[in-house]
Amino acid sequence: MLFAFEGPDEVGKTSLASALVERLRYGGFAAEYVALPGHVVGTLGHHVYELHHNPADFGVHQLDPVSTQLLHVASHIDQLNRAVVPALERGEAVVLDRYWWSAPVYAAAFRVPPHVVDALAALERAVWRDVVADIVFLVRRALPLTSAVALDTFLRLRQLYDDFATQDHREPVVAIDNEGDFASALATVERAVRDVLQPSAPGGRFAEPSGAS
Repeated sequence: MLFAFEGPDEVGKTSLASALVERLRYGGFAAEYVALPGHVVGTLGHHVYELHHNPADFGVHQLDPVSTQLLHVASHIDQLNRAVVPALERGEAVVLDRYWWSAPVYAAAFRVPPHVVDALAALERAVWRDVVADIVFLVRRALPLTSAVALDTFLRLRQLYDDFATQDHREPVVAIDNEGDFASALATVERAVRDVLQPSAPGGRFAEPSGAS
């Protein structure tokens, strides 16, 4: 099974994805957390992440938006073939912190021409092919959790993600309102995942830690 969390930075994707992995493991499922582009030292994704967020450390003064997103696509390919597909082939549940959607959405947010955005989306679809998320959780907030992202950028990304989610996708999309307490948002995730996993859950159920909502 493959579950993906998407949305702008600072909406709580990582916390929800990490919590879902814990729930799955507690319930007896082998579950793997995979972030895109990636944070594991020694991987292409880690280098792309560091270059994107700290270009001056690499002697780079400016990154072209198209080149930046192509680097992200390359890291997605690497993570897909190196981490996601092997885990799925082992019968594990994979929880993605970002999905391939992020490349075209972020490209559009930074004013990449529409025909190039479409080309990036087509490339991602071609690479992922039959690897389709069982659920894409689109995490939403009216405002970012912290000031780490500019408000105008956040609002533009939020709208672009909303628009992208309404396109014709093979993946079912579940919107997660992360405005209130974290437990409520996680409970919405758990209900959706339970519907997918119920037939194969140990003991016929998707188990939860004692006291979980």
